[in-house]
Parts: sequence; C-alpha cells; structure tokens
Amino acid sequence: YLIARGGAEKLELVVNKRIIQHECDKRGVGVTKEEIDSGLGEDLAEIGAKKEEFVGVILPKYGKTLYEWRQDVIRPRIALGKMVQGEVGVTAEELNAAFDRKYGEKRQARVIIWPAGSPPTAEQAAAIRGSDLEFDRAARAQADRKMADAGGNITPVGRYLEGEDPTAVKVLFDLKVGETSGVFQVRTGYMCIKCVGVIPPNAGVNAEAVRPAIEKEVRDRKVSERIPEFFKGLKAAAAPTLLLRPLPGGGVAVPPGVDPRVVATVTLDGRLVPITREELGDFLIARGGADKLELVVNKRILETEARERKVEATPEEVDAAYADLLSGAGIDRKDFEATILPKKKLTLAEYREDVVKPDVVLNKLVGGRVAVTPDDLRKAHERQFGERRACEIVIWPKGQEKAAIKEWQAIRQAPDPDAEWARVARSQADPNLAAAAGRIAPVGRHVEADDPVVEKVVFGLRPGEMSQLLQTRTGTMCVKCVGVVPAQNVPLEQVKAQLERDEFKKKVVREVPKFFAELKQRANPTLLLTDGPRADDYEQSVRALANEAIHQAGAKQAAGPKK
Repeated sequence: YLIARGGAEKLELVVNKRIIQHECDKRGVGVTKEEIDSGLGEDLAEIGAKKEEFVGVILPKYGKTLYEWRQDVIRPRIALGKMVQGEVGVTAEELNAAFDRKYGEKRQARVIIWPAGSPPTAEQAAAIRGSDLEFDRAARAQADRKMADAGGNITPVGRYLEGEDPTAVKVLFDLKVGETSGVFQVRTGYMCIKCVGVIPPNAGVNAEAVRPAIEKEVRDRKVSERIPEFFKGLKAAAAPTLLLRPLPGGGVAVPPGVDPRVVATVTLDGRLVPITREELGDFLIARGGADKLELVVNKRILETEARERKVEATPEEVDAAYADLLSGAGIDRKDFEATILPKKKLTLAEYREDVVKPDVVLNKLVGGRVAVTPDDLRKAHERQFGERRACEIVIWPKGQEKAAIKEWQAIRQAPDPDAEWARVARSQADPNLAAAAGRIAPVGRHVEADDPVVEKVVFGLRPGEMSQLLQTRTGTMCVKCVGVVPAQNVPLEQVKAQLERDEFKKKVVREVPKFFAELKQRANPTLLLTDGPRADDYEQSVRALANEAIHQAGAKQAAGPKK
C-alpha cells in the first residue's frame, strides 16, 4: 500500500541508507541515540528555533517528521562525519584565521551590489564614490530588496570571512573609516563598499583557552565540506540501479523480466546486492505507516465485501464520479489537481484510488438498501417547487445567551423595530450573515436540516413578524419573515424522474456511513502497529512490532476460545 503511494520517490533514500550502513559495518562505525540527540540540539541552535517550532513549523515545509529528520538527515551526517574525520586536519594557519575571524578586528560597512551584466556607468560610479548623498540614494535603490531596505548596512565583517568573496573582504580592510571604494567585480556581479566603522579586536580573550573550541569549529566545517565528496565516491562505487517506476494510472512496477521482489540493486565490495520490496516497505512503515494503517484496514474490509457481492468500480465509473465530485463542489479540475491535492499531500492517483473508487463501490453496495417512497417524492417536490418563505436571521454564538435576550428585547421595544433589527443583523458575529444583513435563501418545507423546529417556526410567521429566541446547534437564533415566495406551477409527474434520481443519491450518501460502520463492526479490526515512541535504531523498529503481533495471534489461537 505504501510502496504504491510514494515508494518510488523514497527509494533513493533507502539505497543511500544501505550504502552508508555497509561502509559503517566495514569500518566499525556506529551512531548512538545520544549522538543524534546532540546533533538535533546543534541544528536547533544553528537555526535559532525551539524544538516545538522546528517540529510544528519548519519540518512540515520540508515534508519531514522529526523521526525522518533524525534518521535520514542527522544519523547519516554523523556516520559519514566519523568516516571522513581521519582525512581532515587543522593547520596552525587555519586556527589563526578562525581566531582572527571570531575575535579579531571587524569592519562596519555599507554595500551596494549590482547584478552581473548590469554594472553602473562610469559617471554613476564616480558620483556614488564622491558623494555620501549619492551613495545613500543608490544603496536604498539597489536591486536586492533586503539590502535596499537596510540601506546597504551589513553585519560587522572580520578578516578571513568564510563563504564571502575574498576580493570584497580585502577591499573593505584596505579602506579607512568614511572612505568609499570604487566599483569592482565579484562572483555575483559588481560591488561598491563604504567603510563606516572599525570594531577593535577583543583583547580580553585568552587564545589558548578558546583554542579547543576554535579547532572543533574548523574541523567540523572541513568535515562538512568533505562529506558530500566522500559520499559521492561511495555512491559511484556502488553504482545503484533504481528499478521501481511509478505507473501513469497510479501504483508502481519494475521493468518486465526483473524479479518483482527487487526494487533496486547496488554493488558492494564487488558483489551485486538487491534492495527488496520488503526493505523499502519497512523503511516506509517506520516513516508514517501507523498513520496509514487504518486506511489499509478499511480498504481490505471494503474489498472483501465487494468481492463477495461481485461489485467493482470500472475506470470509466471512477472517471465519471471524479468529474461529478468536482462539478458538485464547483471546483476547477486544474486548480484541484495543481493546488488542492498537493496541500492534502495526495497525488491524483491516490485520490482516485483511496477516495473516489471506494465511494463508487460503497454507492453500489448500499444501492439495494435504499428506496425512494412516494412520500419522499412528494416532500422533494414541495421542497423544490412549493411555497417558500423569504427570511432574515440573527445568530448569537453559544455562550452569548444573555446578550441574545437583551438585544431581542431591545428590538421588540424599539420605536422602530425594523431599523433596530437591521442594526442587530448587520452587527452579528457571523461575517457572512452580517454582510447580508441576515438575509438567507428562501426556505421551503421539508428542508433536510438538523433542527426541524426552525422550519416549523418559519412557516408559522406572517410577513414582518419576528420569532421567539430558538436554541439551535449553532447557538441562539431569531428569525424574521420578510415575505412569501409563492409555489411554482410544476406538476410532480413532469419532474418525477429527476427528483427520484436526486433523492436516491441523497439517501445513498446518508446510508453509506451507516453501512460501512456495520462492515467495520463485523470485521472488528485491531491495529497493532502504533506510532508511539520508536527506537532510534531503524533495524529494531518495525520487525519487533510485527513479530510481537504474530506471537500474540498465535498464542490466542493456541489457547482456543474463552469460556
């Protein structure tokens, strides 16, 4: 189930994991839970976020859970770091540069940057260098909006600044306070710098005392820089082949002639090693399987019932039902597939398979339990073509009963009740009702509402009359009848066929949840896989839980039925 719904996209992660684990086994490298905890703490410190914010806001943007971040980002990073740290050394020159970068003299500056291919003219450059006013104007008008909003001001810069163009750093440290450089070329385009201040070195720092921390920073940086190149070499040697491919209509498959149990291969120590569907499945189960388990159970229950009753949904029926769903909801197909489905983290194939198709099957299964009676048709005809009432309503939310009584009395006692009603209707809590001054679509008889009392009250009012306060599911309500919409002269026989179809669909929709609840109650499912605290070692996560479930099931069977 999980492989068909995203397995192909996750396969490379499984391959990478196998390659890294193989190299760890060869070198005797392991990663402990405490090391992963420490790595997470460093990540949080680097981005300046609390764990709750990281889990609730940042990780969802990357489509990852905390478990995935720990297992698929931090764990391999630590493992690869351990493998390359022996290749990385720190020189005295690098230590001195790092110390000077952190504790040495820094410069405060304002910067103007022009994109590559768009340098200023010689006249503009001369004006900017020769006039503080022109520099300020150009700094606030530069292309980079953040730089422009800051007036070109940047955080203080030290020597040997990592990641910056060395030309820019040299130019800045050659300037005196108040001086402006000429325009010069850098990697990203063209730049002009104005030195606005000097921050002297931190003379109170003991170089020997901070040496271990500085050395760790330099080593960690060099290890991080080495990891991508090192892993690239491992992967090139492993020469992975990804065999699993998503199918156009949904699901996945391997090419013809390939063992369907094998989804990828890697070469490890000269030996071709298969990555199996089972390994990919375990990987996916550990990363959200418990969340999807009930869907799988529901799918099995429905498929079993459909098979026993010889009911199926053809692709054409699914197509038609999908079109009806979009049409009924008034949603454009392109917008739905491009915008709404990604927000729900569903592909079109998943939506068709897990939403539309079950709906088609359920509708067929319950069709025989539903019948449209003559009374149903009479009520539907009267609801659609009979007399209706034009109304305005005011709803006070739950908890505002006292306010409702006070305003209701004020309306009744006002010199101009209609004006007071309009004022209250326009100031009510529901913004849509307030915008419409309480006006709703005309109300017919036999409306399928949660509270039939409202309908009775509405048809008991004469135009201009206001009801008593009514307690409803949504709060306290008052209704004002503002007119009568006469019945339409449409004979029942003329619209009987369409009304019968509409009523049948409505009854089926109402019956489906009841029917499936009965199926599920008979199936009595027990979900053994939970999403509680999981072992950090992936290998211990899924299999132990499955073996436990099998053991329990076997023990129950051996014990026989309870007396």
